[in-house]
Amino acid sequence: MRDEVRTMLWLQWRLTTAIFRSRHGRHRLRALNLILRALQLVLVIPGFIGLGIGLGVALGALSAPAAAGLVVLVSGVLTFFWLLGPVIEESRVIERFEILRLVPYPVSFGGLVVGSTLASVLSLPGMASAPLLLGQVGGLAWHRPLALPALLLGAALAYVMWLLVGRLIEDVVDLIGANRRLRGILIGALTLPLVLLWVANISLSLGTGDLLSEWIRSLGPAETPSAFLEALQVHRWAGWLPFTWPALLMGSATTGAWGRAAAYAVLSAGLVAGMGWGHYALTRRLASGAALGRERSAARTTRWRLDWPGPTSFWALVRKDALYLWRNPLTRRIILFTPLLSVFMTVMFVAPISIRPFPTTPEVTDLIALILGVAWPVFLSLTVNGQLLSNYFGSVDREGFGTIAYAAVDRRQVLASAGLVTLLVALFEYMLPIVATAAFTGLWLIVPIGLAASIMVQVGGAPAYLLASIMGPYRAQWKMSGQNQGGGLWGLLAWVVTLPPLAVLIVLPYAAYRPALWATLPLGVLLSGAAFWLALRPLANLMLRREQEILAAVVKED
Repeated sequence: MRDEVRTMLWLQWRLTTAIFRSRHGRHRLRALNLILRALQLVLVIPGFIGLGIGLGVALGALSAPAAAGLVVLVSGVLTFFWLLGPVIEESRVIERFEILRLVPYPVSFGGLVVGSTLASVLSLPGMASAPLLLGQVGGLAWHRPLALPALLLGAALAYVMWLLVGRLIEDVVDLIGANRRLRGILIGALTLPLVLLWVANISLSLGTGDLLSEWIRSLGPAETPSAFLEALQVHRWAGWLPFTWPALLMGSATTGAWGRAAAYAVLSAGLVAGMGWGHYALTRRLASGAALGRERSAARTTRWRLDWPGPTSFWALVRKDALYLWRNPLTRRIILFTPLLSVFMTVMFVAPISIRPFPTTPEVTDLIALILGVAWPVFLSLTVNGQLLSNYFGSVDREGFGTIAYAAVDRRQVLASAGLVTLLVALFEYMLPIVATAAFTGLWLIVPIGLAASIMVQVGGAPAYLLASIMGPYRAQWKMSGQNQGGGLWGLLAWVVTLPPLAVLIVLPYAAYRPALWATLPLGVLLSGAAFWLALRPLANLMLRREQEILAAVVKED
């Protein structure tokens, strides 16, 4: 079993260091890419060590009760970091250590259980947590050196708990297997608390003025960080959270509460034992082939369908593109990431406008509505179209493009279908923060301006993004971050092309003659549709000439 564990540690190290490697890219960019990856490797690991040293110094500077409370708070943050492992993997930052890939090989069951747990030590969260734990031990031992054995015990229990937390989450992800719907539900459930915290913070700030400041002032004379942390009394309200028990063990030993420390030691040991048993049971199920969705057949029912106007082949392409887009992991990442990014941007820029008084003259109100209504689609279009439409044949339709390239179908319908399906996704992503911003600020003028700007950005910019997908296609990798991004520059150039029409049809009418804005907004929408329609034929001809190059680029295995 020792050799098996050593092999799994080597495998996890290879997966972790793959973040800093790239085997892709053109020859003239490899040197620059190698330098950037080396800088990342040099900065990340010493950065973790620096954080641990800084935490230890901070704990030593605080009082013993305050340091105990800070350790509990840090433990909660690190636990949440471990729980977000599948979300980080879905964003293609790191590649997963999958037990299912090891099951067919002659690996003993004990080696599989122990090796998969210890392998997490060399994962990115594992390397980040170890220096922070050592910093906690050093900082707390500064206050009570005799408590060092209890501190080491608490740190060991906390580290094993985090390893098992990450492993249990990975086991659940492996168990649901190829069932993308359950996988999406799991990832959404893990990120939902963060979204709710952000939304609750905005809602409370808007509804109460500054509830957080009032609550802080009610804590008493907390003029120093130590007094503030002591007034929080973290141990009183965090004890019911199991993941804080090892930290409470360390804090209780630091303050001399040996009875409470012994109780938390027993609870922590029981928690770790229970999590270890859970990992054992899930690994047993995985080894026996119980992964859901491995052998699943779906029966499709015949539903009523509408007879849409226009060519039947076009609507068949629309249905095909809609199915591909819905099943594509990139779509889920965009749908998940864009609201989070929107909430963050709202907190940073929009919430201060709503909380603090500002001039309410019509000129200022219209200016804010103009800025916010145009800024959201412009900002988010780079994320949505950069992932989807600017590399449509390599990201969304790479499985179906081989058939289309040899089929007698009008290429204008292919491009129009791609633009229409992406438009539906983009409008949902654009209008969600626009409506939320209007609700938070009370400036409902943002909605019509934002809707017009969204259509202009997406429809008017679609020819540029489709040109990028034709001229710079590449096979997008859905599991790793080191994919060939040679065509990404085309998408960025396409985004830049969409900015001048907005300036001409929205910004200039507002500056010159504001009532004309209500005429230029519909005009901009019509001109965007006309530009897309007129660009279809030359784009289709270009696509016909470059189909073999596109096909070779999107089907090439990296």
